[in-house]
Amino acid sequence: MKICVLNPFFYPYKGGTEKVLFEVYRRLAKKNDITVVTSAPKNYRTDFEDRISGIKVIRLKSDFIYIPKAPMPFVFMHNLDEVLKKVDADLYHINNRFQYFYSTLKTIKDMDKKIAITIHNSSPKNIDATTDNFGYLYDYSWGKKLIHNSDIITGVSMDAIKMTVPKEDVRRSKVIYNGVDFKRFKPRGKNNKIVKKIKSEYYETGINVLNNGRLVTQKGQIYLMKAVSNLLKENYDIKLTLIGNGPLYNKFIRFAKMHGMYENFRIISGIPEEFLPYYYNAADVFVFPSLYEPAGMALLEAMSSEIPSMATRIGGIPEMMGSCGLYFPSENSQGIYSRLKKIIDNGFDKELLIKGRERMVKYHDWNKIAKEYEELFESNLRF
Repeated sequence: MKICVLNPFFYPYKGGTEKVLFEVYRRLAKKNDITVVTSAPKNYRTDFEDRISGIKVIRLKSDFIYIPKAPMPFVFMHNLDEVLKKVDADLYHINNRFQYFYSTLKTIKDMDKKIAITIHNSSPKNIDATTDNFGYLYDYSWGKKLIHNSDIITGVSMDAIKMTVPKEDVRRSKVIYNGVDFKRFKPRGKNNKIVKKIKSEYYETGINVLNNGRLVTQKGQIYLMKAVSNLLKENYDIKLTLIGNGPLYNKFIRFAKMHGMYENFRIISGIPEEFLPYYYNAADVFVFPSLYEPAGMALLEAMSSEIPSMATRIGGIPEMMGSCGLYFPSENSQGIYSRLKKIIDNGFDKELLIKGRERMVKYHDWNKIAKEYEELFESNLRF
């Protein structure tokens, strides 16, 4: 089976969708012909090819258009349609409906090839007025047409499908959840040498609270910061670590300084993938305060590591966490405050931690997920 994967970014770019594509397609590449067509980095002015874990990657010269408040730039990939013709795959897998337009759809249809689309990002809701309205208008004018004209529709959660896919196409859509490498993201204990080193470099004492996500409005980190600030005012020994980068970095630093929490707060980024599991193990609580979240990769990693987890009950989060963590209302620092205080004062049910990891192993195994995609694509290509 020859598959062409379309996404504006790809490994080593660090994003949720990019991690999914890398994990799925490095497995499928063992017995299938996989080509990813993506953008070249901004500083490259020519196309180039490389090969990663058996995947052929074609990186196209691109222009990046940045729009205020948009979570990522629009990427115009030069000669995209011509390259898709040359690849001549059996199936073209689109992974970001906001980046591919009529000409690309027509190119694939004119070749009489199959199109699969995965909904990694559902229609925006409760982010901010600009993003919500733009997302609605885009999906109304084009996004839903692209989905409707696809032969295969998958979504990373049932919520993502219901929020985004045209009503007449929901029944033919399939949920394929994101995965987690539970052999790497596992409980290691606070006495692990690397875990101890991480704690000694930052916070050896107190309750260490962790969040992992891009520093943008939709991730809701400001509400977590407000909650931690209030707990510090009550003399709780609590520290907060945000893993990520993004446009809100300076705003968060200013907030920490203004609210007397700067000494108990840090933002870190650029962590090598092989060390990320140890940062989860160095934490005492993982908090996921997203305002919008089709399927949270970081939450899966925390639960697989058996870290007490709490999150908003929005989007696909309940499908991921089930009853294995604590929920709090969206955009509600008081809710985060009260749940954190409960964990600090009373601890966290260890049975829930074990059940949470079992849930990850059962429903979020990358090998099973890759197989689901492969079998779905193969069955569709037979007809």
